[in-house]
Amino acid sequence: MSLPRVGNASSADKIVQSTSLAKSRSENTSSSISDSVVRNCNKMFWFKNHASEAQNIWKFGKELGFSITDEEDGVLNSLQFMEARD
Repeated sequence: MSLPRVGNASSADKIVQSTSLAKSRSENTSSSISDSVVRNCNKMFWFKNHASEAQNIWKFGKELGFSITDEEDGVLNSLQFMEARD
């Protein structure tokens, strides 16, 4: 019968322990995220940020040299609609 070791674990024991812990965390994480969770998260992100995203797209368009003869609000509304559609 062998007695348990007293003191610090060897470096090999530490590597085995950390590897098995990382593997169990990886298995739990990958199996707990479903496609519907990701879609819902993306939907909530776009719901909260659709106006600022449209403004960023229009700002980039102006930097590229785009111009319009109407009000910018019409362009922003169109961009928001297209972002929601896609």
